[in-house]
Amino acid sequence: MKPAAILLALAALAAVFLIRSPDQETALPLTKSRLRLPSKDAPFWRSAIAQEPLNFREPSAVEIEPSVSIPTDHPAKVARLFRTGDLPALNFALADWFDADPVAARDWLAARESLDPYQPALIRITGQIAEAGDPEHALEWAALLETGPEREQVLFDVYAVAARNHQFTEAQLQAAPLPSSRVDALLSGAAGD
Repeated sequence: MKPAAILLALAALAAVFLIRSPDQETALPLTKSRLRLPSKDAPFWRSAIAQEPLNFREPSAVEIEPSVSIPTDHPAKVARLFRTGDLPALNFALADWFDADPVAARDWLAARESLDPYQPALIRITGQIAEAGDPEHALEWAALLETGPEREQVLFDVYAVAARNHQFTEAQLQAAPLPSSRVDALLSGAAGD
């Protein structure tokens, strides 16, 4: 940059900082709102008058027809998903069926020879029952699960919910069919915290 251009830029900068209002002796602060000199007139929005509409139009009462929900044939949906082999969708459908009609879903499951394909749905159903405040019933559903780490975790979760809600006594928690380390976690209050 040339020295003349630098001097010109510095002079312009000094002039900006030293702008003085005609009616003030001090320099105006250089803020966005003060770049313009203040007006002597009142702001326009204080004097603006909007006339009221002559006639107010009442809101129209649109009649909305209630939506018609098509009932789901849960047994047919679950059977179709089982035939197609879509086990994740099958388990979601079974859990939804339990939400809609728990007695029918329970009876349908009782008629199955094997519950192997339905383990994820049983886990979800067991958790829902425990969270709803019926841990003893949830333990009955947990008994339908295959023996293994998933069943142990579900049992622990049911007992943890019951312990948090003070639904099981200390003796019931000690008798839980869980490893001693898990029972200690239940008794110490560390479960689910």
